[in-house]
Amino acid sequence: MKVLSIIFVLALLVPIFLYTNQFGFGLWDDHAKWAEMGSFFGGILGPIVTVISIGFIYIQLKAHQKQQQYTLDTLKLQKIESDISFFSAVVKSELSRKISTMDNKTLNSILSNHAAVFCSVHTHCQGSEDPDLIVKEFGRRSFDFLICYESLFSSWRAINAQLHSLKALDEALSMENYKSQLARVFTTLDSYICSHLDTISMTLDNGFNPHFRPSFEDSRAEVQESMGKRT
Repeated sequence: MKVLSIIFVLALLVPIFLYTNQFGFGLWDDHAKWAEMGSFFGGILGPIVTVISIGFIYIQLKAHQKQQQYTLDTLKLQKIESDISFFSAVVKSELSRKISTMDNKTLNSILSNHAAVFCSVHTHCQGSEDPDLIVKEFGRRSFDFLICYESLFSSWRAINAQLHSLKALDEALSMENYKSQLARVFTTLDSYICSHLDTISMTLDNGFNPHFRPSFEDSRAEVQESMGKRT
């Protein structure tokens, strides 16, 4: 805006300077000279003022659009953070529930044991021809959890989706909200249970993209690379 203002002033002053330098300026008695000067300034300065005015309007519109987009992004960010906080509270509440049919163990303890067993078996069977068979087998057992504790897993999937949205928003705006929300979920639910919930969710859905642990493909590649180095 400052540059445009300078250009605007120069665009007005340069024609005036050139005219006065060439023809002079005075309070003439001859009406024709006044008409010639008015014709010159009207023909030169009129289009210049019009173009620069359009430039000012364009800049103001862009600034308004930028401010409006910032407001929308801020509202979107607040909505995402609010949803993550809400669903994290739901997950935490569900995990603390005691299951009477499982010797009054908490759901947290039951799911952690299930995920830990899966990770142990999956890690030690990376050399099999079809390691995905293990995922499928545990997926059937995980499906029982999904049926019994649908509120827990639907809330966890909602957290996962909101984190993906937040990550995309951060990349677009060059912000760091994604990392802070990851840490917030970590501290609210505990890092181990976050990893376990991601593990169980991946056994249920091949398209599930985790935030709190590597995907099965990445962990498998890491183990196989480690085994290759040893041989």
